[in-house]
Amino acid sequence: MYMDKPLKFWNEEKIQKNIFNDSLGNVIKFAIWTGSKSLSVIRACVIKRNVYKIVTMRDKEGISDNNNKKYEFKLPDVEENRLVGTQTVDWNPEHESQIAVGMANSYVLHWNIETAKCIRMQKSTHDSRPLTCIQWSRRDPNILIYGTKDPIIKVWDVRQESTVMEEIQDGALDIKFDPFDGNQFAVASENHEVMIYDLRYPTTEKARSERKPQVSQKFKFSAHENRTFKCEWNPNVRNRLATSGKNSIKIWDLDYGQESHLQQEHTRITTRQAAYSIKWSPICENLLASHSHSSRYVEIWDINRSFRPYRHFKEEPSMKDGWNQQSKLAKLLLHWHESPHALITLNTSNADLSMHARRDAINMENFAPSCAVSCSPHHEIGFTVTPYKSSKRVSRIRTKSEGGTKDPGFTLDHSLVERLTLPATHHDIVSDKSFLFTKPLPPGENSSETFQYFALNYIFSGDTLQNMCLHNAKIAEDIGLLDIASNWK
Repeated sequence: MYMDKPLKFWNEEKIQKNIFNDSLGNVIKFAIWTGSKSLSVIRACVIKRNVYKIVTMRDKEGISDNNNKKYEFKLPDVEENRLVGTQTVDWNPEHESQIAVGMANSYVLHWNIETAKCIRMQKSTHDSRPLTCIQWSRRDPNILIYGTKDPIIKVWDVRQESTVMEEIQDGALDIKFDPFDGNQFAVASENHEVMIYDLRYPTTEKARSERKPQVSQKFKFSAHENRTFKCEWNPNVRNRLATSGKNSIKIWDLDYGQESHLQQEHTRITTRQAAYSIKWSPICENLLASHSHSSRYVEIWDINRSFRPYRHFKEEPSMKDGWNQQSKLAKLLLHWHESPHALITLNTSNADLSMHARRDAINMENFAPSCAVSCSPHHEIGFTVTPYKSSKRVSRIRTKSEGGTKDPGFTLDHSLVERLTLPATHHDIVSDKSFLFTKPLPPGENSSETFQYFALNYIFSGDTLQNMCLHNAKIAEDIGLLDIASNWK
């Protein structure tokens, strides 16, 4: 297929290693060095509470953790029990030895990982509210932005002691800089909003000498009904932003005009649970990886065919106890590396660091029953489905089809039911069934104009079955055919 090439990862075999053997019950974070010019190694910093390791990933050689060497965050001016754990971390995109660490007690550390010493430290709030997100500027490696559960975000020039504070309506859950415009960043908040900000240094000579950046809000919009957990800019398409909510991932195309700003929903992906991790492919503009809460799978979505995952990877635990109750509730942190091209995941519960291989990608088209729906000029609806050997799945399909649907207006014409035996291209495929549901139409509803209107406005692909039925029902309601609309519902 046309997108097989982007899934041909650098590594031919899956590489997996447990970084902290005693990690169950602890929150694990990691950051990947993205400024490397080497095509043979990937570096990662994996953190558990106040301890971190620097690991390297190489194809065929596996994952090395420098002989299990650990480093600890220690500060001479802070009580040891005050550093209660790491909440978020980001690696400086230009300085390979520097990371930014957000602690659970609101401390922000500018840290040198090679010397294991703190370069600078900042207290984000007066009370001990945990940090939720942190990121270095992609344009100026001295600018750091972070957010907490308080309704504020802060901009810190690490060359200065002071910070610039910007008030928001609710706590920030994620912050991401625009890869096309280094002055622009997005903030996902707890109150379902996404805010777009502009970060620049002022033009006056006095302000420039003080090195105080200015933050101004461009606009904001409501992305989801509840919290907006994550936001992610597409690195290949300008002004395209992905956001994740309670049961959906939305793709937005943002339009910045001189007088007004618009956001248009490009795609909506329905997920079973909240997607706490999303990541765009660095080389294919239509591929998006996500992981939903308590799921064992990393799902790869093609946003042009968002009704089901394009591929997915199954997470297998490396520890002997397997998926216990604690690891079932774990979140998988995602990183999709560009050069070398690799999909990397970290289990936040058991500290399994994995680099996936294309051979482990599961093609969802081989496991989902294929179906098609069409409408005749006389408003006959044809439905074709390819079931599988699973007795539970076939029973469910037959119940929906042979039961004649909930609406008594549709009846199954048994004389037109065909059962065809297909040559099996997959060992699970057994047969194909076609059904034709018919309903006599009142006079006037089968006119050529009505059929042409339906042909131009009905949709039968590109969205979930529920959304397509609701859309088609609205089309029928708009011209007063309420009976047809009720059949779609």
